[in-house]
This record gives sequence, structure tokens and C-alpha cells, in this order.
Amino acid sequence: MFSEPEQIRKRKEEEDRIAAQNEFLNRSLRGSRKLQALESKPQGTINDAFAEDEGQESSRSATPAPGAEKELVHIAYGE
Repeated sequence: MFSEPEQIRKRKEEEDRIAAQNEFLNRSLRGSRKLQALESKPQGTINDAFAEDEGQESSRSATPAPGAEKELVHIAYGE
């Protein structure tokens, strides 16, 4: 179809076009008023329920402590 030098040239042109397009989009995004407003104002909240003091274990440990009591639950079906 195309000669090898022609394919290389077309590929290079396409890569340059995509790079220029990406650079333009990045600049326009960085300069947008909405993004600047988001960056200047802190967003979200801090959930203190998940904050733990150093040296204390979480009350929701993944493995139960040795000797921990287990609750037995009996379920009857079809009565």
C-alpha cells in the first residue's frame, strides 16, 4: 500500500497531532475556572470514626481475640 518511509512519516504526523491535542486539552483544563475553584476550596469531610490513635487496636478487629465469647443462634425453619 504505502512505502515504508511514507508509513513512518504518516505515523509520526499522527503522533505529533495527538501530542498537540493532548497538550491543548491539558492546558485548557488547568486554566478552567471550575477546576481552579475546586483546587482553591477544600472539598469533602473527615470521618473521625475511622481515625485511630496510635497504639490502640481497632474495635473492629478482623480476627477475634483468643477466648472471645461466641454467640450461638438457633434458627428453625418450616414450623
